[in-house]
Amino acid sequence: MARVALTFDDGPSAHTEAIADLIAGHGGAGTFFVLGDKIPGHEPLLRRMVAAGHELGNHTFSHPRCSTIGEDELRDELERAQAAITEASGQAPVLVRPPYGDDPERVGAVGAGLGLACVLWDVDPIDWRERKVDRIVRRVLDGVYDGAIVDFHDGWPSQHTGIRESGGGARPRFVSAIPHGYGRRRHGDLPENSVGQPRAGLVDDADLGTGRTQTGDPPGTG
Repeated sequence: MARVALTFDDGPSAHTEAIADLIAGHGGAGTFFVLGDKIPGHEPLLRRMVAAGHELGNHTFSHPRCSTIGEDELRDELERAQAAITEASGQAPVLVRPPYGDDPERVGAVGAGLGLACVLWDVDPIDWRERKVDRIVRRVLDGVYDGAIVDFHDGWPSQHTGIRESGGGARPRFVSAIPHGYGRRRHGDLPENSVGQPRAGLVDDADLGTGRTQTGDPPGTG
C-alpha cells in the first residue's frame, strides 16, 4: 500500500486536538513538530496524542530563523524544546525540523548530538499563508506521491498573518480524500527518502497517484 507522511508544524494550538483526532479517526497517525514555548496548558493533549500513536518532533523552543543565531543559541533552542516536549508528553523526540526549513545542515549537525535526525518535506501546501481551502487541497493532491512528506501547520507563529480559521477546512478535506488508498502512518513509519531523510507521520491511500514530486521551498514556511 502506498503511504504519505502527514506532518504538522508550529503547535500545539487550538487546532491540534481536532487534527490529531481526525487522523486517528481514519486509522492513521501523524507527526507533530512542536514548539517548546507553545506547550504550557497542552500537556494532557500531548500525552493523549502519544498514547494514540502520534509522533512528536522538535521544532525548536521559540521558532527562530536558525541561520541568524549562533551555535550555542541553536543548541539551547533544541535542548529547551527537547526537555519541554519530553516532560510534557513522556516521549523524547527523535526528529527535528528547523523553522522555515532554514539552515537544515547545521540544525542536523547540532541535533545529532541530542539524538535528533533532521527532517524537511516534499509537499508544501502553503497552508500557513493561503486563504483558499481549494488551493491548499489541490497543492497537496497534485504534489503527493508514495513516500512523500506533506508539511501542514496546526499552529502559526505570531508573525504569520495567513489563514487561521479558514484554512482549517483543508486538512479534513485532504485527510478524508486519503482513505481511498494511502496509508496513514507517522513519519517514523516511512523508509528513508532519496536524500536520506528519516521517516515522518503517514497516510495510506492508493488513489492519489504517484510519481509527481512537489518540493517545498524550505525558507518560506515551517
